[in-house]
Amino acid sequence: MNDFKKELEELERTLGIVLKRKMFPKEKKYETFDYEEKQKAYVRKDIEMKIKQINNTLNKPDTKELSFLKKLDEFQKDFEDIKKEISKFSPESIEKSIDMIENTLEKIPEKQKENKEFSLAKLPKDIQEDVQTNFDELLVCFENNCFRSSLMLCGKILEIALHRKYFEVTGKDLLEKSPDIGLGNLLARMKEYGINLDPGLPQQIHLINQLRVFSVHKKERVFQPSKDQAKATILYTLDVLNKLFTN
Repeated sequence: MNDFKKELEELERTLGIVLKRKMFPKEKKYETFDYEEKQKAYVRKDIEMKIKQINNTLNKPDTKELSFLKKLDEFQKDFEDIKKEISKFSPESIEKSIDMIENTLEKIPEKQKENKEFSLAKLPKDIQEDVQTNFDELLVCFENNCFRSSLMLCGKILEIALHRKYFEVTGKDLLEKSPDIGLGNLLARMKEYGINLDPGLPQQIHLINQLRVFSVHKKERVFQPSKDQAKATILYTLDVLNKLFTN
């Protein structure tokens, strides 16, 4: 969202310069000695590059910015209209383009406040990116009231972390030999190797796993976790990560 807003503002400033200085290049190619036409052509190329960058931003939006994603289709349509107007490259069309950009900028929602309740611990480098990706998706689900998906991702994050802890102690990669091993069996294997977890931690892991199973598998009654359940599960998951790798 911030990238889109910043890039749109930069495009607006460039168009303002074009309008103020009447920098409208001729359709025919300028002569190499025509400095003024060179400058106009350069500005036009700069505008084309800015448009390309905005297109890239709209095609690869920040998935964490929910308020922006909800308006993404509208922003894409607005920008298509803006591009068509700019392509005419006349004083009238540039002036109209600037007005259209102003209207779009007014629609951009304020950046959502960062969720201070959930903070991911610093993890071993080889799993940090994988866990962070799942954690970012988890927050998107939670903020969008997709609580079952939040619980599934809590289970996924625990799997990554526990496999890493097992490998750290035993030097054996269970993901290679037993990729489908469940969290319960993984905990049992850890116990066999004398990997002692903090008191109460296995119970937390079992609870998270149980909620994840309820969320994934079809039951007679559909499991609909509440926001408080999802929040508590996320906090339990973060607590497990913290105790596994920072103590």
